[in-house]
Amino acid sequence: MEPNKVEDLRRRLRTLRDQTRELQQAAGDFPALARNTSRIQASLTMIAIDLGMAQEGRGEY
Repeated sequence: MEPNKVEDLRRRLRTLRDQTRELQQAAGDFPALARNTSRIQASLTMIAIDLGMAQEGRGEY
């Protein structure tokens, strides 16, 4: 894949991770939403690793 396309995917992933964190914080006392956003974060971590974002894949921003 072309480097500029990979970088675009990385940018989009960072946006998704930020939005998921915001949703998780807004969930408050909604247990199902908190659990599901945690699952989303885990999936996004795997995608980060796939895109060569090893540091970000381990939750280091």
